[in-house]
Amino acid sequence: MYLDHHTFQSGDHHFCCSSLLFCLRPKPVVVVGRVNDVLLRSKVVKGEIGGGAVGDTVLMRSQEADKPPYVAKIEKIEADSRSNVKVRVRWYYRPEESLGGRRQFHGVKELFLSDHYDIQSADTIEGKCIVHTFKNYTKLDSVGSDDYFCRFEYKAATGGFTPDRVAV
Repeated sequence: MYLDHHTFQSGDHHFCCSSLLFCLRPKPVVVVGRVNDVLLRSKVVKGEIGGGAVGDTVLMRSQEADKPPYVAKIEKIEADSRSNVKVRVRWYYRPEESLGGRRQFHGVKELFLSDHYDIQSADTIEGKCIVHTFKNYTKLDSVGSDDYFCRFEYKAATGGFTPDRVAV
């Protein structure tokens, strides 16, 4: 039930929304957003870690159960004509997913920010993660399971990297 442009009611819970955001709640998490003055909602995250907003990096469920979740940066949140929430993402690649494959100098938690964009259902978001610069990653006191680092941008079509070399 929509109460006004800024409030959404779901059962006995009221959510306030003044801009596009994910309201974090215990399982399941409710996505609440506003696009062209239309409030959006969708149950998305069933895990302990919730949601995200434009600019956040998130873990996205793989279609293959034996593969780790994909990592993506949320670029935009929107809804289709049936109010299904979609996210436009920019993918991070793992070294083994790149044309050159994993090399000896790649870190276990290393990712490459790609020029590959896609639109996915918000239902595939498993939770948030953090992609650090390499410099900040090396300064972490403790590396969590959702901590990654990135020191290259990757051109998916050509297999090229920016920068094309770093000190190791």
